[in-house]
Amino acid sequence: MGYSNAYVKRIEVKSQNQLANGDYEVAVAVDIESQKLIEQLKELQIVVIENAVDQDILSEVENHFDKEAQNQQTKQNFKDLVEELLISPIKEHKTVVHIDITGKLQPIKDEKNELVINTDTDEIQFTLPVSFYMDNEYIKAYRRVLQEAKPTKDEYRDRIIEGTLKQKIDGCKNCNIFEIRSESTEHLRKVINLIQQNFVTIEIKFKDKDGISFKQYTTEEINIEDESYSPYRISSTDQVLPDLNPHTEYDGAFTADKAVGVLELGLTRDELKKLKDIELGFKQRDY
Repeated sequence: MGYSNAYVKRIEVKSQNQLANGDYEVAVAVDIESQKLIEQLKELQIVVIENAVDQDILSEVENHFDKEAQNQQTKQNFKDLVEELLISPIKEHKTVVHIDITGKLQPIKDEKNELVINTDTDEIQFTLPVSFYMDNEYIKAYRRVLQEAKPTKDEYRDRIIEGTLKQKIDGCKNCNIFEIRSESTEHLRKVINLIQQNFVTIEIKFKDKDGISFKQYTTEEINIEDESYSPYRISSTDQVLPDLNPHTEYDGAFTADKAVGVLELGLTRDELKKLKDIELGFKQRDY
């Protein structure tokens, strides 16, 4: 212990082992008289600062690292919540978006009130009235996730509104506004991308009187209020799905409203004769 041995109160051997080279490795516990050591250092005119770390500074350092650990845990908790409430239902093929048939097939007619027929396929052109809307439980989950992303006073924030379909498009001042941490927006963008991948393509299935499917095809186009567009594209101006596109006054929007419109499709004369049922759904990815 050299010179410092004079200030050692107690030495306790904890363990000792002989190494491969013949040396011994010994672990000891040493109890030192610190005050005597400090007094001796002062006598030797060595500058000694007692209690060098102020308790307030130590508390500040501890609080900093505690806050950092808490922030990391908060981020992980939010990520886990998004996975549980918003992403898992999509991957498990649960109902996230409803599409309902609201009426019967209606033939499309021209200005002379005659049937519109595709001369290449001999298909008579029809419209099928539909409505589509977000699942109510999924909307509740979306709200909860936004509430959990509430920022602290010093954090950057984005603004997400909930309103009617018209308000979602045109913006509004009296909507329900959620302020969320800007970094949380990227987790929501992953959700939006999944919805876009799974609820873009509408699957149409025709069944005859025996329940046998005789024709099936998909479409991304739907006619809503006399405007043809793909309703589930994030860049659409009229949609029921949540979006995160920057608007003039906010950064994203969602709605529980229904959108009402029509699908356009073609059937031959023979197909029309044996048609009984039409089923609509979404062509979803497998995970």
